Amino acid sequence: MRKGELYYGGWMLLGFITYFISMKMLGYYHILDLRIFNVIFHCSLTYLSMRHDRIVSEKEFGYADSFFVGMRTSMLPVFMFSAFMLCYLKFLDYGFMQYIKENALLGDYLTPLSVFVALFAEGLAASFVVSFVGIRVLKLEEDRHWIKHVHQF
Repeated sequence: MRKGELYYGGWMLLGFITYFISMKMLGYYHILDLRIFNVIFHCSLTYLSMRHDRIVSEKEFGYADSFFVGMRTSMLPVFMFSAFMLCYLKFLDYGFMQYIKENALLGDYLTPLSVFVALFAEGLAASFVVSFVGIRVLKLEEDRHWIKHVHQF
């Protein structure tokens, strides 16, 4: 992983965990649909990482390169947040796990491990979509010369 990917990925993980803890402290963490706002951290920081890579890269624009920058940036925070939730549900707040079982679709079959897998799969799908959209936006910006390359000769 490159330095920019780790930097933006670290901020993404911090955003995910801070948002969850904030919702817990405000008493809204039981509203499961509020996790949709994680997309703010996911989209913005993945795109910023991809854009950073385009600015500092000396290579020609490559769809695959930019796509994989986005995927690498978001996969580590998604995995670590899923692992955080696994530990949280298994060891810190089993009452919340019971709440999820009672109120989630197919809740009777959920365990902390299956929640981990579901969160990771959801994050993987979101990473794929965000990275794909990000490469399209980056290509548009580059075609219109909105991105100024640092290494112009």
